[in-house]
Amino acid sequence: MAAAKDTHLILVLDLKPNLGDLRKSGAEASDLVRATAASYAKDYLAQPEFSSSLKVVVYLISVESMDEYNRAKFDGMKRYGTIAFEKKGDEVVLTEDKLSFTP
Repeated sequence: MAAAKDTHLILVLDLKPNLGDLRKSGAEASDLVRATAASYAKDYLAQPEFSSSLKVVVYLISVESMDEYNRAKFDGMKRYGTIAFEKKGDEVVLTEDKLSFTP
């Protein structure tokens, strides 16, 4: 899920579909989450509708349940922190890492 807000972009990544694999990867799990967040940040900033954004804040969550229409129920989600990136020229660099994911 992505939304533009002022001069930055907000991304919400649901880790739930991959939690089993992340837990199996052990100590490398946090590195995989960071790499995935960076990949999404770069991909979204490359899209024309988000190219004016200077910063991306990635919220890492796990949606634990769905409603009767198979829509995510965000009130019961688990939060694993945020990771922020900024566009510096042609590069997207990590500027803030508040990830609190442990397998």
